[in-house]
Amino acid sequence: MDRSWMKADRLGPVYEKGVLEFLEYTDEHLIDNNEIVYQCTKYGVSRYKLKANNGDDNDNDNVSRKHRPAKVLWYLPIISRFNMLFSNLKGAKNIRWHADEKTHDGNIRHVADSLQWKKIDSLFLDFGVEPRNLRLGLATDGMNPFGVEVDDAYFGEKFKMRAILFCTIKKFPAYGNLAGYSVKGYKACPICEDNTCYHQLEFRKKTVYLGHRKFLKPGHPYRRLRKAFNEEQEFDEAPKPLIGDEVYQRQEHINVVFGKRQKEKWELAPIEKGKRTYMPLACHTLSKKKKKIFCEYLQGIKFSQGYSSNMKKLVSMKDIKLIGLKSHDFHVLMQQPLLMAIRGILPKNVRVTIIRLCLFFNAICNKVIDFKNLDELEDEASIILCQLDIYFPPSFFDIMVHLLVHLVREIKFCGPVYLRWMYPIEQYMNIFEGYTKNHH
Repeated sequence: MDRSWMKADRLGPVYEKGVLEFLEYTDEHLIDNNEIVYQCTKYGVSRYKLKANNGDDNDNDNVSRKHRPAKVLWYLPIISRFNMLFSNLKGAKNIRWHADEKTHDGNIRHVADSLQWKKIDSLFLDFGVEPRNLRLGLATDGMNPFGVEVDDAYFGEKFKMRAILFCTIKKFPAYGNLAGYSVKGYKACPICEDNTCYHQLEFRKKTVYLGHRKFLKPGHPYRRLRKAFNEEQEFDEAPKPLIGDEVYQRQEHINVVFGKRQKEKWELAPIEKGKRTYMPLACHTLSKKKKKIFCEYLQGIKFSQGYSSNMKKLVSMKDIKLIGLKSHDFHVLMQQPLLMAIRGILPKNVRVTIIRLCLFFNAICNKVIDFKNLDELEDEASIILCQLDIYFPPSFFDIMVHLLVHLVREIKFCGPVYLRWMYPIEQYMNIFEGYTKNHH
């Protein structure tokens, strides 16, 4: 059905004719609950899901009683949302905070202190000179170079607003869906790419990512150790990340193929004692008694309301394990309780390594980070991964563990971690979904 009449003059003959045609259409296609079955003009099928056809060709009788739509489109008018940001006096003032009120002391406390923000300002001078232009952190990709005229309630003037994609906020598994990059296999690291140091476990058919000694400084003593690692010394350098031009050249003639492609393990030495041979326990293995001590400690922890989930409900004393933890619960557990919970239940060397890992996450999650300390934090991440390599089996080192070595680089380019993680988005996801008013 042609709907162009809706935009015509309401007092003209075109609009009047369109209304009459629409009323005739409703009389012919009206079904229960005063709803209309409207067929697609191109394919001639119903817009609603149909019930199983029992031989009756009447589409109106086959429409599901709940009238669920066959296709659902969620449209979020982003330009109108941008206009609303500047229509509020307080909101319009806060958008300029990074230009008018931010402290300039060399520390990283806002994304405006990141290298990528400064790079955008230097490349697009007309964009960077206007502090009210928006830099978006979205779970999508693209750039809008065209301006939109917006009323600024704070200054009481109109200006041409532009928006640019600054970063994407997502979990790493979603990186493959968003960027079209495989987050599994031999080249799962988007930073190392071809130089990703992978190993295929012989019996478990699992790809692990080791060889983090190459990220250490050239004279670090871990590079010369043999027995503690893979019986070899490490002299290679860390792979250099690709620059923008190199990434573009690789993707310029990319050929997308849909579907899935067909897809050295070190063991603890067995010990013979008499006529029996058994495998020794790893240094990080906890006995049942120590597991109980660990769970009892976590069960007694209380956090402020809203800070974390109720830890008591996440501990099962019957099974002596943690259950039902969400990503934010793991984050809280690693930054605070784990430091105290492992005291006295793990060997000192393993305990110190895990504590260093926890302190590393505490450091990169601070609201203010000294830019001068980022190189030291980057070296610390490499040392921690090497120590984990000494005490934990190869199967522990999946791609998420390997990405630890690149976290500090992300802070340099995109700013503080707490402004770019998924936790606030996950917290309000139910609220956002409720706005759609669509339960299908």
